[in-house]
Amino acid sequence: MASEQRILWVGPFPYARLFIVVGAAVAILQIVALVIALVRRFRRSAPTRPSLKVQAVAGAALLILFGAGAGAIHAARTVAMDAFALHRAPWDAGFAIVAQANAFPTVTRVCLLAALIFIAGLWLTLDARRRAGGGPSLPIGAITGLGLLPAIAGIWSWDEMLADAYRASVGVPFAQYRALLERGAAAARARLELFARVSSFTIVALAVVAVVLIFRLRRRVPAPSDDAGAALSRRRSLLTSAIALAIAVVLVLAVSPMRAENGLRWPPAQQDDVRWFNAGTPDVVGPDAITGGPIINVWTVEGDPSKAMIELDQHEVAADALVNRLWTMRQEFAQRHPDQEFDGVVVTVVNRDAPYRAVVSMLRAVHDAGYPHPLFTFTRHENVERPVFGRLQRQRASGARVTLIDATDAAFADDPKAGASGTLVRLSDFHAYDALARRIVELRRAGQPVVLDLADLK
Repeated sequence: MASEQRILWVGPFPYARLFIVVGAAVAILQIVALVIALVRRFRRSAPTRPSLKVQAVAGAALLILFGAGAGAIHAARTVAMDAFALHRAPWDAGFAIVAQANAFPTVTRVCLLAALIFIAGLWLTLDARRRAGGGPSLPIGAITGLGLLPAIAGIWSWDEMLADAYRASVGVPFAQYRALLERGAAAARARLELFARVSSFTIVALAVVAVVLIFRLRRRVPAPSDDAGAALSRRRSLLTSAIALAIAVVLVLAVSPMRAENGLRWPPAQQDDVRWFNAGTPDVVGPDAITGGPIINVWTVEGDPSKAMIELDQHEVAADALVNRLWTMRQEFAQRHPDQEFDGVVVTVVNRDAPYRAVVSMLRAVHDAGYPHPLFTFTRHENVERPVFGRLQRQRASGARVTLIDATDAAFADDPKAGASGTLVRLSDFHAYDALARRIVELRRAGQPVVLDLADLK
């Protein structure tokens, strides 16, 4: 794992403690600014024009808080993307999704509280300046910002529904787990989209109210008597409107990619086991789903390609001991699951350059231990183009199932294929595992069962 991909994990989401510390400091600063604004607004001495420096500092601190919150959420999302591409352990994806669910409500609550305190202090300061004849009060158009409140409420509701879905999926089988999460995510998304639409309509409605109030206020307040004052007032109005319009355009352009990202479905989930992956497997895609069972890895020994290392469930095992180990596992399965029928499946993950003799020896041991249905596993890379995240690459495992027979099976059944149906493939017709794997996948993708004959080995 690359060092630049490491993220400091603290609390329920990345950088949680850092965000809480920044949030507490910013909140204290906003409270101090609010107290100062209250003192200036209600002091009994002759009114003077209060400075905006304190509110400027409070506003800059508020931007820092927003940046810290966005960074924490982005960090959690980065972990999920790294796990998606298997730059991290696959289970980190689930942790990162939960971390985002923790981050969204926490970040929005802290930011909303700090923003409300800031607005209150700014309004009091501007009102004090207006009373002292030193400037306008808080712009009426600022009430449109209240339209964001339904969206924030939607985030909180989305988080609660998603958390309920995760709680309901604890301890259930993968198929049911996936269905529960997909239903919960769909319902939470629908709720979030509903609140987002309400927020959009609310912003438009408040903007209309603001325009009406501005026109009514202009009728009540007489225009400045001098032309210079009128020109200055018009320039201020035009400048304020231009800035607001520019901000609106920037926000629309900024959220467009994210809207496209949210509208594009992710590839379907798959119950992958990291032990199935091996970048050195033949470059083919099998049509069969990989099921559970003992996992056998056959690796090429680095520095000596004529030798191979065999692992059974990630534990190295000698080739001549593989039969006994597999037979023991079969007996243990029968004792633990007396009501289940043994399916005879073993998952084989074999390096394309593994010595053919080692592959043949492994298959012979698998057959002799009573596992007649090995699943040859292959790793493929899947590229996904996303509007915001760009090109993402993840690994996917696929399989090709065969039925093993030998001369004894054929003689006992008086049938060259030992009573099995499908296309007969002889190990003796190949000299390398890569060629054998390609032939098996070719037949399986054509819909043909494969009967792999261990007889007449060279």
